[in-house]
Amino acid sequence: MEAALIPESSLENFLLRAATRGERSVARARIALALLSLANIFGLADGAAHLAEGSLKHWIMVVTLVFSMLCSLVIQRELHRREMSTFLLDLSGLLDGLLALVVVGSSVVFPAPAYVAFIALPSSFAFAVVALASGFRLHMRAVAVGAGFAMTSAVGLQLYDWFYNPFTRDNITPDDIGAFWVINSVTVMLAVAMVRRTRTLVREGSDAVLKAERARQRLGVYVSQELVDQAMGPDNLQPGGERRTVAVLFSDLRGFTRYAEKLSPERLVGELNDYLDVMIREVRAEGGVVDKYIGDAIMVVYGLPQSRPDDAARAIRTAWRMEQALTLHNVERQQRGLPPLAQGIGIHYGEVVAGNIGTAERLQYTVVGDVVNLASRLEGATKELHTPVLVSEDARKAAEGHEHPTLQSAGPLQVRGREAPLEVFRFS
Repeated sequence: MEAALIPESSLENFLLRAATRGERSVARARIALALLSLANIFGLADGAAHLAEGSLKHWIMVVTLVFSMLCSLVIQRELHRREMSTFLLDLSGLLDGLLALVVVGSSVVFPAPAYVAFIALPSSFAFAVVALASGFRLHMRAVAVGAGFAMTSAVGLQLYDWFYNPFTRDNITPDDIGAFWVINSVTVMLAVAMVRRTRTLVREGSDAVLKAERARQRLGVYVSQELVDQAMGPDNLQPGGERRTVAVLFSDLRGFTRYAEKLSPERLVGELNDYLDVMIREVRAEGGVVDKYIGDAIMVVYGLPQSRPDDAARAIRTAWRMEQALTLHNVERQQRGLPPLAQGIGIHYGEVVAGNIGTAERLQYTVVGDVVNLASRLEGATKELHTPVLVSEDARKAAEGHEHPTLQSAGPLQVRGREAPLEVFRFS
């Protein structure tokens, strides 16, 4: 069997918090029940006169009801100050049983002329209700205390009835007794089953949520978290796309393929991961979404899943930050006796098709279009123009009015696939 992902202590804390909310309502209901019972005693049953006469039945009922009400008020106050504890759960269950014992027991110990038998009283099922209610406290010890006290009280009242009210033996049959205890036994078993089933469902639910979150986090290691959220949204797993206006940044290491031929696979992966870790921090700082890694190249999109007015400026600022970060990274590499790295970055801005590309069996959320191709070609052209960053005219215009590093013209560039030269820009 697979081990539980959620620690037992965390499960207990969650269930106690759930019990806290329920017990506030239970305490209020118990207070209301005690007040109604006192109103019945003094209003309809002429309780004041009976108390004055020293009626033991009425004194026991009044004292017990007042005590239960005061304890409920204390529980209510404590629950507003702190979360439920197992002690308060036990006390609450005992108060429920005590109320049932007093209300039902007063009719058994002090029978009225029309009294038939304990199990014939409609109120005798209050013990079954108390036993069943103990299960709503979601704690096995609370069931043991609440249901145990209720069943013990019921047994005690039936024994009292048998020995001190012998006339009741002629009023009930063994079938009546059997049915009464079958019902009470079933309620206890239901309370136990309720606790076990609820705890199992809570654990299974919490484990499922934890597994889903772990899967989301692990998926976010391979693709950007923004794309994970996009893919895991409702009805987002069908092939197709929509037109979006975005900024696309392409970066690639210069001469890294030739350098990598001399490295062991472990060292190659280590150096590449160190470089990517530094670069992606700068991408994240400007809100870029990493679309994909292509070896040592990175494709970043600005404007997904939400478009922003300064998407182009964010891309340009990212390129500046990446250059500064690479300078610091090369200092660290030099201290480790490693050669410096150089990179090229191309940025373009325009309309693309963004969506799930592929088949129903395998999809990739990405962007496609001429904007992507041109950003890649600008990155490649940085080698020809001997500059680390090239920004298209469209991206520069889209960034106007927003903060970004100063750009200067790098002249016209003849890009493969385009008839007219394209003016491009570099950092000043």
